[in-house]
Amino acid sequence: MDEAGCTDIEEFEAEGREHIDPAQPVEYETTPPTSGNHFGTPLDAGFFPSEQPEGAVVHNLEHGQITIWYSPDMPDESVDDLEGYVEAANNDPDLPGTAPRPVLAVPYDGLEGDATYAVAGWAASQACAEYSRDALDAFRERFQGNGPEAVGVPPFEG
Repeated sequence: MDEAGCTDIEEFEAEGREHIDPAQPVEYETTPPTSGNHFGTPLDAGFFPSEQPEGAVVHNLEHGQITIWYSPDMPDESVDDLEGYVEAANNDPDLPGTAPRPVLAVPYDGLEGDATYAVAGWAASQACAEYSRDALDAFRERFQGNGPEAVGVPPFEG
């Protein structure tokens, strides 16, 4: 996705997947986190306008959900596009009724370089300078539903 200034997809060794107490500090080897020990309760999938605990978000990744970590400095128009993308993904009429919703987006202040967001699946990520639905769809096709804890997150077929 050269037109969006995306990096190549990076895949990592999983850092672990134990449930920890939310009061326990945890550090992740990737920025943003893509795997590792995490809180026992994941977040509900959706768009978040404020930062969320990394330990909760990593639990969502373990379930095979996709997280879009976006910069608090992302242009407003791109944030609006991203919010619409997440809402559409989670309200897709083709999703099985009981399947967990597949995508969440959370602000993240640690993005590097000129990235305005990074999309992550379990032990994988890609950073992009500009919003791109095509880049998000391509990443989801490859990683959505592929977490090590199968809870019924459906694969994405764009």
